[in-house]
Amino acid sequence: MTRYMLKTTKWLLVLTLILSGALLLPIRQAIGTEDDTAIIDDYIEEMLSSAEGQAELVVGTWRLGLEADTIRFYREREFRPAWIDEGGVAPVAQDLVAFLGEISREGLEPAEYHLECILTGLELARVFQAYEAGSDAGGLARLDVLLTNSFLRLATHLSVGRFNPMKVYASEWQAPKHAPDPVVVLNDALAAGEVRQALHPLRPADQGYDKLAHAMARYRQLAAGGGWPRLPDGADVAPGQEDPRLPLLRRILVTLGDLDVNQVSREVFLDEGTAVALRRFQQRHGLPATGVLNQETVQEINVPARQRADQIELNLERRRWTPREPGSRHILVDVTDYSLVVKDGGQEAMRMAVVVGTAFRRTPVFSSMLTHIEFAPYWTVPPTIFKEDKWPLIQADVNFLARHNYEIVTRSAKGRRVIDPATIDWSKVTVNNFPGLLRQKPGPWNPLGRVKFLFENSYAVYLHDTPSKELFLQDQRSFSSGCIRLERAEDLAAYLLTGQADWSREKIVEAMGGQAPRTVWLRRPIPVHILYRTAWVDDAGRVQFRRDIYQRDAVLQKIFQRQNRAGGQP
Repeated sequence: MTRYMLKTTKWLLVLTLILSGALLLPIRQAIGTEDDTAIIDDYIEEMLSSAEGQAELVVGTWRLGLEADTIRFYREREFRPAWIDEGGVAPVAQDLVAFLGEISREGLEPAEYHLECILTGLELARVFQAYEAGSDAGGLARLDVLLTNSFLRLATHLSVGRFNPMKVYASEWQAPKHAPDPVVVLNDALAAGEVRQALHPLRPADQGYDKLAHAMARYRQLAAGGGWPRLPDGADVAPGQEDPRLPLLRRILVTLGDLDVNQVSREVFLDEGTAVALRRFQQRHGLPATGVLNQETVQEINVPARQRADQIELNLERRRWTPREPGSRHILVDVTDYSLVVKDGGQEAMRMAVVVGTAFRRTPVFSSMLTHIEFAPYWTVPPTIFKEDKWPLIQADVNFLARHNYEIVTRSAKGRRVIDPATIDWSKVTVNNFPGLLRQKPGPWNPLGRVKFLFENSYAVYLHDTPSKELFLQDQRSFSSGCIRLERAEDLAAYLLTGQADWSREKIVEAMGGQAPRTVWLRRPIPVHILYRTAWVDDAGRVQFRRDIYQRDAVLQKIFQRQNRAGGQP
């Protein structure tokens, strides 16, 4: 991705002067009178008073979009400048410029927050003072608006990300609204004279976010140094076997942090130390940790450092979309990792494999509250599956229903009754006028298995058991129609019902084997967060990468590239 850093040594010098305070000091003397600040008020009002929604500010060759919050901020303060007073540019601007100089560490682009333009304004103000030319009230007014717009945009992006996931991924992604009012944040920052202390808490507060940002910096550094050599293709190499690529493999594994530098050697056989490091690399990339150098592993090794850095940057953005408070006790479903984890008090209480949606029936991303469990559930066939999968079989042979334990029920949720297939004139039935809903009876044949876990959402997605246990032996487990199939549903039910009277393990097993559904409401509902991430740092500090199974990285990266080609301006 294009990097919008300071483009010349001149701007690096300007930034250095600002951070040291050497440039702001003379600007503090550049205005001097209360009348001058009144003139700046007039300039700001002229720029913004007629604007509705989003305005545009033209500064030299720059055309900069202004947020609606910027206009609201100045209207509420009757267009008085925020960063400039009788003494000139306030020192609080120094904090903002310094913060902007660091945000690329988090995958944010300084150009998107007008850094170069702000530096130009500060330098021009200094030049006016140096030549005793008085003050450029219009230029200072524009500088004040730029500083405000930069702060408000950055506050929003740190809180909820640069892009709206519900626009990026349409109906496949729902993000909670957790952003504070950026105008309130700015007013508080100006009153306290503390920009950094106001902006920093808006970021995701968990250590995983900071660790991922550090990982991005490391991969960017590796990319700047040329990355690592490409490992040639070849036959599979098992531990104990020889291959001329092994010395190069060891050097690469050292670079990636999977092998200790003291274990580097020119031996051409796959020794145990190298096999252990290879298994570590495979585990970090979601591959079977066999210690065998195979083609799949070579492909992951040969992903360039720049591509890995970009992958981490995309995931930093998505991390800003996620809930800030997941709950001290919660369930995380990680789609790309095919896993479910229960966290309690910061500790992992349970982990299991899951099956997620196919590339055509993708598991969405959202958060909800798991409130109840249904044992021995019916499976009501979703419309798409009915139309594409079941109706052709029924049309070919109506006895398919009885053979596979299906029944037809009325569509009304209240007083739903079973319709006898013998009473239906099948010669007149089509997929569009089918007389009811198709559902499958409880039992070992039911695709929901023996229990499902329900939480409110618009996707009709839930966690459930499955009779197809063999799928959990697969490494890539995207086989469902969007719901999440659980490897150990009984264990999850036992965990959630712990301390709930009359729900011993024996009672749970009995209910799961019942002939009719039974619903149990949890006394302690638990948050559920369904995530899609292709890079993160685990609890042991290891950078984890996963494949982009739904091409969601690819979609977001195109948006990043389009934004960057536009000069960072939304």
